[in-house]
Amino acid sequence: MTEPPVPLAGLLRGLRAKAGLTQEELAEAAGLTSRAISDLERGVVAVPHKDTVRLLADALGLGGGARVEFETAARGRALPGRSGAGGVAASRCTGTRQGASR
Repeated sequence: MTEPPVPLAGLLRGLRAKAGLTQEELAEAAGLTSRAISDLERGVVAVPHKDTVRLLADALGLGGGARVEFETAARGRALPGRSGAGGVAASRCTGTRQGASR
């Protein structure tokens, strides 16, 4: 039986809160709009662009297993050996700012 995917919305919200950032601060650090962050955290956008995921992971300072988990959740996939409720946070985004690559 396959594990359910970790929802990106809750994972992103938890990572942002853990980093002590507002949506606006994360958006600025990632070169995205605050609307893009809001849409991701509310689940309006469930599968963001690959470059958006990279920008967010960089802005949150994610590395190693935390980055792998974040990227996997962003693709809507489950991590082997993980339950859908746990992970780093339990601790198609399009809004970019000018000059930020997607």
